[in-house]
Amino acid sequence: MMQRCPAQGAADALRVRAERRDYVPVLSKLDLPTLIVVGSEDAFTPIADAELMQRGIRNSSVVVVEDAGHMPNMEKPDQFNEALKSFLASIGKKN
Repeated sequence: MMQRCPAQGAADALRVRAERRDYVPVLSKLDLPTLIVVGSEDAFTPIADAELMQRGIRNSSVVVVEDAGHMPNMEKPDQFNEALKSFLASIGKKN
């Protein structure tokens, strides 16, 4: 998908990503069940970043999708859907 993207569009996306503000201070304000899904091969949001988010968000969990990059929902849909299904089921049990 990225290889088919026009060069200017890809450059703009990277620029915006580089210029975005740091949201880490906001994480501790989140108080809702949160699922963080990360691909084991994600170069943009590595596992360490997902774990940082998990430490900052109360009531959150991390699922690592093996052999997936930045878009595990598209790269490994079965594993992603199972993680989401389990997460949603766990929320239903609490309410």
